[in-house]
Amino acid sequence: MIRYILLRLVWMFIILLAFMSVIFIMIIVIQERTYYNSIDRIAPLIIEYFQWLKRIITTGNFGLSDLYLNVGVYEIFLRKLPVTIKLNLIAFFIYVPLGIMFGVIAAVNKNKRLDNIISLFTIIFASLPSFVMMFLVILLFGYYLRWFPTLYPAGDLKGVIQITGLVLPVIALVVEPIATITRLVRGELTEVLTSEHFVLARVKGLTKRQAIIRHGLRSGIIPVIPTIMSYMLTVFSGSLIVERIYSIPGTGQLFFNAITIGNFDYNMILMMTFVYTAVSLIAMFLVDLTYGIIDPRIRIGSRKRHFQ
Repeated sequence: MIRYILLRLVWMFIILLAFMSVIFIMIIVIQERTYYNSIDRIAPLIIEYFQWLKRIITTGNFGLSDLYLNVGVYEIFLRKLPVTIKLNLIAFFIYVPLGIMFGVIAAVNKNKRLDNIISLFTIIFASLPSFVMMFLVILLFGYYLRWFPTLYPAGDLKGVIQITGLVLPVIALVVEPIATITRLVRGELTEVLTSEHFVLARVKGLTKRQAIIRHGLRSGIIPVIPTIMSYMLTVFSGSLIVERIYSIPGTGQLFFNAITIGNFDYNMILMMTFVYTAVSLIAMFLVDLTYGIIDPRIRIGSRKRHFQ
């Protein structure tokens, strides 16, 4: 296990380094496109690349922003990050319990009317990306019903308006995850409810509710936990577009401002690409470890032994 962890950490560093190197070269080509075919420019580019790489590895300094009055890009990112984290945490604590609850209800009522209704909504909403849902809820609840603001409230506005300003983006972020988690939990729990050990629990005298609580939920939901963890990345990346659509002053707006044609903020692009790539690699690593912790039968990184 320790050997596997160390090996994965090494590969994560190599993948991150390779990916960031490709992004750096692409940005330099765009920035210096007038010198792209000049042989005299190759040597300075190589020197610049290794200087940039040394600065990132040794100090973590991504440089100054071109759009924000030469302020450090990492400092600007930290200012915007709390809004993005708050939005994603609120969404997480909504779509996880609701997805599990609807999945359990559908599995327990398999092939009944309630299951059919939940399955219908699951099929519909599981295919709707968060940015499409964002447009729909703005049109319905913002412009047509006028229940919520059509844009995120300004920072100087306090009170209820700040809370109502989070409702629409949260709805847009939670609908697809709820549908996906519901489908996964229903599938796993349905298989458990027809398994031999569940039938044996009923034979021993447990009621259906007791058997579901003591055996069904644990066996049916635990395998879905790694999937839920990995799905957080999907929601987190989708929130960038939602933030842009709803004018939320988070990292999404920061990123799209940095890639606007004519106003490229190269250091900001590099820094945010580094952060999101590192978060993705770490999350996938934790998901793999979770599989081994949840199911002891899985031995991560172990080699097959041949017996004679």
